[in-house]
Amino acid sequence: MALMDLGGWIERVYEEEDFGRNIAIAAAGAAGLGAYLLQGDWVVAAFVAVIVFSIVKVAASSWHSDRKQSRERSDHTDRMNRLFEDLSPREQAVVRAFVSHGGCVVSWANATPSKGFDSTGIDSLIKRRLIYSSISVDGIRDTFELDAELFDYAQALVAEDLPEDTDDIPF
Repeated sequence: MALMDLGGWIERVYEEEDFGRNIAIAAAGAAGLGAYLLQGDWVVAAFVAVIVFSIVKVAASSWHSDRKQSRERSDHTDRMNRLFEDLSPREQAVVRAFVSHGGCVVSWANATPSKGFDSTGIDSLIKRRLIYSSISVDGIRDTFELDAELFDYAQALVAEDLPEDTDDIPF
């Protein structure tokens, strides 16, 4: 029975997805063994293992979390870049028009071709489910709403093309 419990514990340790814990277990085991071999005292070895486990778990978990978030941001940026590059020139022009307008929501009255809102590009983005039609907060005006993640990405791309003084923008 004890062998079965030991096997289950070993299986749990190897299947564990907590990167910090796995690294900390290995480091604590090595430090505890090293302390025992140097001192010949189990108590010192146990204290060393506990202390090393705690320190290494915090450090490894923090490092892994930072790396994971960095990878996720990079993947998200790559996805948005591919999405934007896959848009047709008319669709990209509509996205840029949203950025020039200053927000991801534009009323139908402001979405005119003279302001860069091409109807073909808008219809295509609606089919791609990147623009949604909605009602404004006041419940009176119909609006177009661009996908917020696409807007944020496009804003970073287009920002350098906009004038520094936004008071010159005519709308």
